[in-house]
Amino acid sequence: MKEWLTVNEIAFELGVVFHWVTRRLGSNKAPYIQKLSYKNVLARHYHRDWIDKLKEMMVEFPPTPDYLPVEKIAARIHRPHVWVIEYARRLGIEERVKEIDGRSVLCFRSNAVAELPRSQFYSAYEDWLTMSAIMRRLNRSKDWVEARLKLIKAKPKMMPDFVGFMRPHYPPEVLDALESTASWYPPADDWVTLTQMARMLNVTKEDLHRSMLDAPIRFELRIDRGGNVRKHYPPETLDVARRCIFEWNHRPRHRRYSDTEKRINKKFRLYFKEDVLKVI
Repeated sequence: MKEWLTVNEIAFELGVVFHWVTRRLGSNKAPYIQKLSYKNVLARHYHRDWIDKLKEMMVEFPPTPDYLPVEKIAARIHRPHVWVIEYARRLGIEERVKEIDGRSVLCFRSNAVAELPRSQFYSAYEDWLTMSAIMRRLNRSKDWVEARLKLIKAKPKMMPDFVGFMRPHYPPEVLDALESTASWYPPADDWVTLTQMARMLNVTKEDLHRSMLDAPIRFELRIDRGGNVRKHYPPETLDVARRCIFEWNHRPRHRRYSDTEKRINKKFRLYFKEDVLKVI
């Protein structure tokens, strides 16, 4: 808590107009020091003890309450205006609608500038993270973060972001939890996905999958370069796939399709969605 305050800061603490504070300090010849203010200009600073003395003077010399628009409070305390409205009302700060430039503007008493940063809500809001903030902190893709959040069953809380839109926010402890999930699956290394194999062999993924239905191949869940968990096949699967494609292209056209092939052809698109792991 600052020990020396400007006249503006004292006015914000008391929720009164600037001029009343100036008159009371001047009439009592309050001592002051010259320091740089938060605007980086030289200004008079008075000791915090004068706040209690001014509160006593408010009985004898009633001041005019000062009200600030929500936007000005939000800019001063670096919080979105939606956040200011919600938590100023929670703290019971007096509000009023004023006419400014021909329009009705919601205002709160100016002591909101001092009260809100001291509240428990101020620091708690700063710790919570949006999806974008988590992606920046961990340097991971959106798919990677979304999949891991479902995996650890993180419960978000709807809060306004700095623009003022309501978005899900996650507690800061999810960062460590998400990082720990990276070791649950091995990296891809030289293993390849079905899409990568299809690109290497210059065939469609659908044709490759259809030709390898009966092939004895295995796969593992591994992390690709984007941080997503997908089915990966060992490098030797390329030779198997190349042989399967050749046999598929030279198969007898008059043969009957197996039940598996009929089922695949019927539910074509739905089947191939299984190539990406859906984490629940």
